[in-house]
Amino acid sequence: MVSTKDFIKKIEDFTTPLLDKEGIELVDIEWVKEPAGRFLRFFIDKEGGVNLDTCAKMSEVLSRALDQVNIISDPCTLEVSSPGIERPLKKLEHFRRHINSEIYVKLFKPIENQKEFEGILKSVYENGIVLEFNKKLVEISFDLIAKAHPVVRFF
Repeated sequence: MVSTKDFIKKIEDFTTPLLDKEGIELVDIEWVKEPAGRFLRFFIDKEGGVNLDTCAKMSEVLSRALDQVNIISDPCTLEVSSPGIERPLKKLEHFRRHINSEIYVKLFKPIENQKEFEGILKSVYENGIVLEFNKKLVEISFDLIAKAHPVVRFF
């Protein structure tokens, strides 16, 4: 049996070139089981943002392509949407775009008894990030990060 992580990686490897050809960035993929059934969710973005027409077009492109290969054995609902303003930070380049910005990070395991951090992203390196938190610099490796996203404040 293939792990969810390996399954998503296989989907990502197959679909990224299709989206790249359309000038679309694949931000994230979710494969979830909910009471209504299985869902394969693509979160996409592009320069200037995505709208409903872009999501509908990419849904058609992805649906046709996925129907032609035998990657997904379970029936599922395909959803394509924008990642929203608190888009997940998953890839190295996502983090790099947010240097000197406030981000939220949740960890799999605590660092100094702390699993959640909200602070300024000071730097990004190959294996992790440096976050300014409570006037201290905290080094966090990518393999410890369960979830990260920009902090959006409404005043």
